[in-house]
Amino acid sequence: AIHGTPSEFSLEFGSAMLMNLALRTAGKRRCLQCDALSVLLNLMEHWNPQIRTHVNGTFYSLLSLPNFREVARSRGLEGVLKSIHKQAASLGDEV
Repeated sequence: AIHGTPSEFSLEFGSAMLMNLALRTAGKRRCLQCDALSVLLNLMEHWNPQIRTHVNGTFYSLLSLPNFREVARSRGLEGVLKSIHKQAASLGDEV
């Protein structure tokens, strides 16, 4: 059993592994089956820029699947992205 939260190293390594999995056709299908969307949504605003880079790369790959796009749309991904963009713009970050 896993107790507590994963270490920073584990999150970074795991997010990189997820992105690599999402690059292959069979991996994309597996990500859809395993609800990778929930993981990605939870990591979108992580403070570690490397993890956010992995999340963005994974989204880029998975959003090529119509089924993933449909699920992401129904779970409010567009609203989350707009909110993050608005917050970044208000802080003067380039997006």
